[in-house]
Amino acid sequence: MTTAPGNLEHPTSGILSLIFGILGLVVIPVIGAILALVFGYQCRKEVAAEPGRYRDDFGRVGRVLGWIGLVLTVLGVLVVLAFFGILAASL
Repeated sequence: MTTAPGNLEHPTSGILSLIFGILGLVVIPVIGAILALVFGYQCRKEVAAEPGRYRDDFGRVGRVLGWIGLVLTVLGVLVVLAFFGILAASL
């Protein structure tokens, strides 16, 4: 017996990945992004273990948001360091 794709469940780790991915972009940048990646990759493992039961939609989106959050954080840190480097060089 097969399950139609629309009837597959979202694992809890996928939902948590999505939630932390959103929080990582809005409220808690580094921690939220890292947790989104951890739960997103955990979701991927759960889907691979039971492909007929789970779907990876939320986990995939959470992983993408997690990576975006980390990249934006690194870019923000580099901008701040460059600003203070330029400021210190002008003194």
